[in-house]
Order: sequence, then C-alpha cells, then structure tokens
Amino acid sequence: MRAEAGNRFDALELNAYPSITAINITDQPLREARDVADRLAQRSGVPVTPEDLLDSPHIFINTADGFVEKFRRMRGELGISSIMVGEVDEMASVVERLAGA
Repeated sequence: MRAEAGNRFDALELNAYPSITAINITDQPLREARDVADRLAQRSGVPVTPEDLLDSPHIFINTADGFVEKFRRMRGELGISSIMVGEVDEMASVVERLAGA
C-alpha cells in the first residue's frame, strides 16, 4: 500500500478493529488465542496458529502491556494510526499509556 500511495501515504488514516472475537485483556493471551484458533479451525477447516492470531491487527487478545506494544508495532510497521475499540472503558489503561507516548 505504501508503494502504491507513494507520497500520499502519510495523508492516509489506516484503522484496525477487533473481528472474529471480542477484546480480551488477559494474563494468558496464548491460551486464549489457542482457544480461538481451535474454534476457527473447527468452523473453517483451515488451521491457524495462536501466534498468528496474536500477531493479527484484527485480533485483540493480549495483556495490557502486550496491547501497548502491539498497537505501537501496528503504527510503526503498518501505518495504522486509528484503532477502533468501541467502549473505551475496558481499554482505558492501554489508551492512557498510548496517549502519553
């Protein structure tokens, strides 16, 4: 996308939002992602690893620290500057930390 947009890329606002599963702030993100991966494989017949899900910009399963790191990485690597979470309450600690960054 960067290559196609060229010098217009900086003017784009790219966003991400949770899909497939709800936002999940947990101390056990790998275990939670494994459960989602198993359900997806059963439903679609396509295997996916928990690690792939955790890396996806549309799967929001992580610790609060993990979300801060993930959202910063999404901005740096993918240019995503808008993250849609719906009600901010459950992500308040993450939003506060990112706002200060």
